[in-house]
Amino acid sequence: MIILNLVFALTAISSIVRTPNISYAENAQTKPEYYAKVTSDDVNLYASPSSLSPNALFEIPKSYFLIIMAEKEDFYYARYNDVYGYVKKNQVSVMDGTPENPFYIQSFRVFSLGGLPLYSKPSAENGSLVAEVPYLAENLLYYGKMSGQTLVPDKSSTWYFCKYTVDDNFYQGYLYSIFCDKIEEDIPLNNETFPIITTPLFPTDIEDGLSGLSNTAKVLIVVGVSVPCAIILYLLIRPTLSRATLSKEKKTPFKRKRKADYFEFDESDLG
Repeated sequence: MIILNLVFALTAISSIVRTPNISYAENAQTKPEYYAKVTSDDVNLYASPSSLSPNALFEIPKSYFLIIMAEKEDFYYARYNDVYGYVKKNQVSVMDGTPENPFYIQSFRVFSLGGLPLYSKPSAENGSLVAEVPYLAENLLYYGKMSGQTLVPDKSSTWYFCKYTVDDNFYQGYLYSIFCDKIEEDIPLNNETFPIITTPLFPTDIEDGLSGLSNTAKVLIVVGVSVPCAIILYLLIRPTLSRATLSKEKKTPFKRKRKADYFEFDESDLG
């Protein structure tokens, strides 16, 4: 019972130390989204926080934005339109503003007479079939391009990562660009720009909340937490010690003296 009371007390006190994080969370609720601008070519959205080629989903169109939601080491966890993934931190600029057109929205068509297979990877050999897109289908939404298998010799190796919608269902995958409208060469630049954010987006450690305090203030906080803990521990243990001491005293039996241990006085000895 003592241990449970002590844990409860320590938990209550530690919550006071974490107060700076609570204020940050409240501030984050007023600005839940951060937009990061892609300012160079060859910036990919990855399926996992690794820049290895198999993890790349597609190349994000230059000058457009992602919505940053979290971070993991050298990557941001982000959303481009309705696709979630990871982008390298050093390849985007997080900005303090909300763009009017953050994503490149463009539909396109398939010109293959027999239709075109939509694959899970930019390769007919390594990818699995996701759906069959019919000839002149227009309900295709372009996300970005990705280099893959060259299906037609001496032609492009570019594939389009896209979304195909049909009968209230949608499928995401890759279409070989040779048989589609040309998109990647005609994407207009998004000229929207805002001040760049240089402060941490998602501080989580207690030290982040206390980083603005001096060393003296931090020492006082530690002492202020340690002293109440020691007092609480003493008050919780003291009654137990007192009861143990009293119980020991009650259990000590009275030691009766033996006859040999004392002298019996007789008046005849006075003469």
